[in-house]
Amino acid sequence: MLNPKLQILSYPDSFFRQQICLPRIPLHEQDAIRSAERARELARSFSSRVFKNLDRYPFLYFTSGITEAIDFLVSRQETRIREREYRYLQAFPTVSQNRGEMHFLSSPFSGSGNFNSWPEIEPTILDCSYLFASNMKCPDLLPSNIEYVLMGLSKSHNLADARLGWFFSKRKIPSFHVLQYEYGYLNSSFCPILEKVSEHAANALYLKFQKQFSELYKKHGLQECDTNLFAFTEEGQRVPYYALDSFMQSDLPAPHFGGGI
Repeated sequence: MLNPKLQILSYPDSFFRQQICLPRIPLHEQDAIRSAERARELARSFSSRVFKNLDRYPFLYFTSGITEAIDFLVSRQETRIREREYRYLQAFPTVSQNRGEMHFLSSPFSGSGNFNSWPEIEPTILDCSYLFASNMKCPDLLPSNIEYVLMGLSKSHNLADARLGWFFSKRKIPSFHVLQYEYGYLNSSFCPILEKVSEHAANALYLKFQKQFSELYKKHGLQECDTNLFAFTEEGQRVPYYALDSFMQSDLPAPHFGGGI
């Protein structure tokens, strides 16, 4: 029997994990500031492959995966979520399905794996954890009510333990700004990682495994969605690819169990 609380893990592929390392000696302050600037340029350019109006968000802050951005932004006010949103969010006392000053929405939606319509009235935190692990068939313009856009490479590039996430903001956040823009506090592996992922399609591993995963889901009578990291039973139960017996017996490499919510 499938465990309904299984994590959604990344693709069983180590390509983007190769040759990730820290320099032997930490960067001096000015070099660190330049490295942080370069990382922001790369992350913004990479993200702009999907959304064409990110110029509305002049500030980009790196986080320890998307999780740190969620921890920071969701706890600042009462935040409303949709039913079947991430289980992790239900641990916050500031989160409710009935009320909130801010709306939180994952896109593709974690409860369906599909791109749903975005609310265009209330201020919204848009979490794009599954975006680069999808067909990326979403609107390319962000509505004006989207206040923050959260992105990362954990699910899409099998880099959960690299903790590389970032979010776009319309307004300056002083604590993040001082550390990253003025001091250059940043994991120095971020630049080489972003350099490498930028050389390939934004959803490179989704495309690589698209046919194999599709055949696997069809064999098990599952309904596919916009991300291929999981599919659904007729009863609406989410099933990750690695939970299927035939996957373990296939020619695909064993999955890397790197976590993810």
